[in-house]
Amino acid sequence: MKKKFIAVAVMAFMAAGMVFTACNGGSSASGSSDSEATSAADSSETENIDYHEYVTLGEYKGLEIVVDAVEVTDEELQNRVNTIIQSKTDYVHVTEGTVGENDRINLDFCGKMDGVAFDGGTATGQDYTIGGGYISDLNDQLIGLEVGKEYDLDVTFPDDYQNADYAGKDAVFTVTVNYIYGDAIVPEWNDDFVKEYTSGEYTDTASYEAALKAELLAAELEEQEKEYANNLLSTIVNGCTISSLPESKVTESYEQYYNAYVSQYTYMAQMYGFTYEDLLTMYGLTDDDIKSYAQAQAETEVKYIMVSMLIAEKEDLLITDEEYTTRATEIATNYSYESLEAFEAQYGKTYIMESLVYDDVLDMLMEANKMVTVEEETTTATE
Repeated sequence: MKKKFIAVAVMAFMAAGMVFTACNGGSSASGSSDSEATSAADSSETENIDYHEYVTLGEYKGLEIVVDAVEVTDEELQNRVNTIIQSKTDYVHVTEGTVGENDRINLDFCGKMDGVAFDGGTATGQDYTIGGGYISDLNDQLIGLEVGKEYDLDVTFPDDYQNADYAGKDAVFTVTVNYIYGDAIVPEWNDDFVKEYTSGEYTDTASYEAALKAELLAAELEEQEKEYANNLLSTIVNGCTISSLPESKVTESYEQYYNAYVSQYTYMAQMYGFTYEDLLTMYGLTDDDIKSYAQAQAETEVKYIMVSMLIAEKEDLLITDEEYTTRATEIATNYSYESLEAFEAQYGKTYIMESLVYDDVLDMLMEANKMVTVEEETTTATE
């Protein structure tokens, strides 16, 4: 199973509507982070926790874990073929006439306020479908424009426009419609197409479709393995007796998740000229929601860490300092940290070490238990 730091976040605990996956425990893969994310890292409180005080292990070997069977259907294969055809579909460029409702067009524009171009108001060769995301004052005036001619369009941004700097303000957009998209030119799915598309790697549709089917199956098997891991871990943790959670450990994890969410949403918001709060509103979320998601993930993560560490102790899977240094350095390099020390400064040595042990425990558990695939009425056991 291909694992990422931190593996405990394979948990299916990301709430609907969240738009990024904290697969590394709460920061971007680039190695850059806000200072807040490091505040709790590797504190003495989290270094010396005796997990025996919180957890009594249950059964963790010889379990049968049910997952969905996988199969690549003809429909799935055809959808993949259709996607490839669509990627190579061209359209007639209509260079005469006027823009009509629902037309898809290609245009250049430059928006100015008081004669000065403003950020985000200029584009060249941009595709747009009438009725799309432009403000209505601009969208409506595009209808009826003649292809190839330059127009100055007076527009007013809505009073409730997401970017408060532009809300209610007047602007002039200089617009040229380069062409209107006409009829689709759809390539035929045949041997010649396959040969050209694959640069000669495949010379006929039959062999390429077989390869596509194998690719789809591999992806489904990978998802099935993730389902097995998630269901297995959930079953094992639920079978343990957990009396309480170490508050300092939960707080450390919470801060990492919360700061990662805030950092990601703030970055996304800035890309579109919004604030963090504006973007959350667009997704129907509040900062309290983000805090709740971070808290839930933190509590789940701590449970998984505690259980995995106790299993590692019983199964002699704890790692030496030398093993830690080698593996942690490799991860730090892969995630573009300047050094192991920089990596540890963000996450803390304890957190990194426990994540490495978790990976080893997960591998052992997936071997020591059985995946049972279910399809309709039929059950097949896979060792």
